[in-house]
Amino acid sequence: MSSANPYELIPAAWRDAVAAALRETFGSEDGVVLAPLHGGYSGAPVLKLTVAGQPHVLRVIHAPSPLNSPPRHFACMRTAAERGLAPAVLFADDRTGVCITRYIDTRPHTPLLATDEGLARFGELLRRLHTGPAFPVFLDALQMIQGGLGTLVGAKYPIPALVQTFLDRFETVQRALRPHLTLAPCHNDLNPNNLLFDGEQLWLVDWETACMGDPFLDLTTAMLWFDFSPAREETLLRAYWGAEPTPWQRARLEVTRQVSRCFYALVFLLLSLQSGQRPPASLPQGDALPSWSEARRALGMGTVAAQGPDYRFHLSLILSRDALEAMERPAFTQALQLLGAT
Repeated sequence: MSSANPYELIPAAWRDAVAAALRETFGSEDGVVLAPLHGGYSGAPVLKLTVAGQPHVLRVIHAPSPLNSPPRHFACMRTAAERGLAPAVLFADDRTGVCITRYIDTRPHTPLLATDEGLARFGELLRRLHTGPAFPVFLDALQMIQGGLGTLVGAKYPIPALVQTFLDRFETVQRALRPHLTLAPCHNDLNPNNLLFDGEQLWLVDWETACMGDPFLDLTTAMLWFDFSPAREETLLRAYWGAEPTPWQRARLEVTRQVSRCFYALVFLLLSLQSGQRPPASLPQGDALPSWSEARRALGMGTVAAQGPDYRFHLSLILSRDALEAMERPAFTQALQLLGAT
């Protein structure tokens, strides 16, 4: 961006805070260039910040909330950076919600993850995350889902019938998992846009939903979004655990997959609620929907919003359909039995 006002991409009320952050970090705000990168689910501006020819990343959390809390977000980000899992943090102010981090000159990670060596590196990255220093405690996955559902119900938002059918069945999943939930430092949003590759190292970014959570949810979320084949999943899991998954671990994964699907089915509805969009009068059902793999290929590395106003609803329906189908399979019933839920 080239402009007489380099801060025009920043909400007006935060421009002074950004200028102060630049002076504290770089000694001056001269020669600043800002350009859009992307935004997380919070909608917080995420900008490429160039100072004296050197690129950095500037994030401004201009609408803090319990889900996107600067103190928790920045604490997790700092801890991850100290572990070499996230880009270095140059500046982070819990009060203003402004942070500046190292810029990663990225390359596509798809070719890397197509190799056993790359999947092993991804698995090792997740193991290092989950065995590292504690993050702040916030909500576990089931509590986040209940909170999101409460928001939709409180707003009298029309939940599509297929999603509601899944939600009605989801209590089975909750009963099975509650006795087994564990806490570890978790990212909680392991989608492909939040994994960067600089040609040598993998990095995790966008820590706004991070907290102490269930590591099985991070695993199943990664498997959902990266859409690995069963054989590729096995490679990832063997690298993560350093051994073949046990029957109990497989059961936990099978049931937790439905948590990942439920979480994002609700997230897409919540995003639509935030943008003032309501479900269209007619939505495809069941067999009329594409597969998750087809939807993921259409999305690629782009944003959900770029696919059109109805795409969020389609993804929510696809995830609900896939979960309902999975819950009818023998593997799900056997997993419930192993977890002592039947």
